[in-house]
Amino acid sequence: MKKHHHIFENCLKAYHNINIIIMKSQNEYDLNSVLEYFPKFELSYEKIAHKKVHNANILLAIPEGKKYFAWFTTYKEDNVCFLLEIGDDNQIKHVKLALTSFSDKLVLGTIFYGTLFKKDIDCFCIEDLYFYKGMNCIHKIYSDKLAILKSILKEEMSQNCLFNHFTIFGLPLLSCDFNMLIKEIETLPYKVSQIKFRFFEKNNSRKILFVKYFKPANACNKNHNNFSNNYNSPNNNNLQKAVFKVTPDLEPDIYNLFIYNDGKEEYYDYAFIPDYKTSVMMNKLFRNIKENDNLDSIEESDDENEFQDEREDKFVFLDRSFKMNCEFNSKFRRWVPNNLADKNDRLISSNILSKKYK
Repeated sequence: MKKHHHIFENCLKAYHNINIIIMKSQNEYDLNSVLEYFPKFELSYEKIAHKKVHNANILLAIPEGKKYFAWFTTYKEDNVCFLLEIGDDNQIKHVKLALTSFSDKLVLGTIFYGTLFKKDIDCFCIEDLYFYKGMNCIHKIYSDKLAILKSILKEEMSQNCLFNHFTIFGLPLLSCDFNMLIKEIETLPYKVSQIKFRFFEKNNSRKILFVKYFKPANACNKNHNNFSNNYNSPNNNNLQKAVFKVTPDLEPDIYNLFIYNDGKEEYYDYAFIPDYKTSVMMNKLFRNIKENDNLDSIEESDDENEFQDEREDKFVFLDRSFKMNCEFNSKFRRWVPNNLADKNDRLISSNILSKKYK
C-alpha cells in the first residue's frame, strides 16, 4: 500500500466515525434501485453571461470534467457515497461508488453538485450544496452554503489520500475579483472550463451565470494556422474568418453562435461584442430599439425594465436568425460578428473548429 498505514491511523485519530468505503463491483449497484430513494429536485438554472457581470458576489473557476451529484446515504446497511453522473439532459445516467472518508452523520442525507476530474487522483470539485444531513439547502443563500461546505471539508471529511483510487473533495478556486481570478487560474495544475458567477442575495440564491474560459492569448502555446480555402485571412494571421448562424438573447449584447455538425446545426458559443459600433449593428438586426444611436441610455434603463416589463422579449426579435461573417479575436478568444453573409454560404463545421480552436 505504499506506506499508507500510518496515514490511515492518523486519519482515524483525527476523524471520529469515519467510513472507509471499499469499492464494490459496479454490477452490485443498479441505477433504478439506487435512485428509488434519491430526492426529487431541479438543478439550478445556469445561463451564459455577458463578459461583464459587475454585481456577482463570488466567482468560481470550474474544472474541466463531467457533472455529478455526490450523495452520502445508507444503502443496504452500508454508509456510502454514490457518484451519480448527470447527462446533457440533466438526467442521472450512471452510478458508482466513491472511495472516500467521511463522518457517519453525512449519510443522514447530504448531496453535493459538482465536477469530477482527474489529476493523479480523482477529485470532486463541489459547486453547490443541495442537502446537508437531511436538511434542504436548495434555497439557502450561496454565502451560507459556502460556510457549510467549508465546515464539512474541515470537520467531517478527510483530505488525506489513503489509496490510489481515493476521491478527494474540495471547493473550486474562488475570488471576488475577475482579473485576479484569471491570473490565479493560470497557476492551476488542471484545466478550467468555465467561470461561474454566484450571488449572495436571497432572491438570487439559484441564479448562476457563466462564461466559457479560454487561456489568454499570451498564455497559449498552441500554433493556430490559417484556415484553408474561404477561411484564410490574408492580412493578419491572428484573425480567422468563418460563417456562423447568429440568434439573439433577451440580454443586451448577447448573441448565440451556431455551427454545422453531423448534418445539423448545433450551438457553439456566444459572440463577442467588443465595441459600440458592433453593438449598434447587432441591435439593428435583432432588436427594436429607437435609441440605437445612444447605447448609454439603453444600458442605464435595462436593469429597471427587466423587473417592470413582464414581456421580456418586447424589444427583441427572438425568431430572427442570420448567417454572419465573423472574425476570431485572438486576445479574448471569441468570435466577433462582422457583417451579413450570403444566404448560400455554408456554416463552419465543428471538425474545423475543434482542430483549430480547442
